[in-house]
Amino acid sequence: MAGVIYNQKQANSRHSLDNCRKYVRKYFESHRSDLNLFGWVPPLPELDNERVCLLSTDKADEMNAKPLEKEELKWIDDSTDIFMNAVDYNALFKAFQINLTTN
Repeated sequence: MAGVIYNQKQANSRHSLDNCRKYVRKYFESHRSDLNLFGWVPPLPELDNERVCLLSTDKADEMNAKPLEKEELKWIDDSTDIFMNAVDYNALFKAFQINLTTN
């Protein structure tokens, strides 16, 4: 394992993303210095109509899954954008490169 991406599940005034960054970073510096922190994903937007998104079209057909609705497709796009902007991909790929050359 090269590191972690921290995902804050829900917004909380007592546990803001900045406070979580501070204390999670402290923890990793003192207890898991072998791991890198590659990103901080903030809480994702709520989706009123939550349901499982089946990635395999074969499984979706077997379960008679309905096509995703517009609001679900928008949620996927918005969540992908948030995730893509929250991760330090340069550090992540650099760690993989180092890890691959040392193993």
